Amino acid sequence: MYIVLDYLEVILSPQMVIGGIALALCLIFKDDLKALIRRIGGMKLPGGFEISTSQEERIDTKEEPSTEEKTPVKLDETIDIPGTISLGPEEMQTIKSMLDSERARAAHWEYEFLNYYLVPNTQKVLKWLTDLQQPPTLALYDSIFSLSIPVASERRAILSALENHYLIVLRPGDLIEVTPKGHEYLSVRKLGYKLPT
Repeated sequence: MYIVLDYLEVILSPQMVIGGIALALCLIFKDDLKALIRRIGGMKLPGGFEISTSQEERIDTKEEPSTEEKTPVKLDETIDIPGTISLGPEEMQTIKSMLDSERARAAHWEYEFLNYYLVPNTQKVLKWLTDLQQPPTLALYDSIFSLSIPVASERRAILSALENHYLIVLRPGDLIEVTPKGHEYLSVRKLGYKLPT
């Protein structure tokens, strides 16, 4: 009889009850916890334990990278559209200022998205690529990051994410070159520049 009471005392102790509640909550909200962990780029816990999200999980595997290069659209000083009214220099300057402002706003929100989308390892790779004097090869990239990013598919997913957002370009000879947009993104990120919203 006394042994049953001792077992009940242990089972109903505060530590066991709290542990049971925590386990039940984790099981009930496991999908929400997974989504939360995916949104967090990385987190270090006491004891040296680290949780991080891989870039491979954030890339939609159904989406194929685009092979065609996009060329930026440039606004000419004169617009000649048949059947429309012509604009004077002041109106053209006003419209040009408004378009420049909208481009800056679009770039701001794109870079805000990239801050969320690119996991810390991807941002480290982009920083490493911009710090080099000349474009590295894929083999050098794999050699350098094989210890910190041991899974080859994750290293490829990082390059794919950077290439899909036009931050890098893969050149003939397996050279990895950072685009002007990649340099601009890192400089904006380093300065912490934010447009007023």
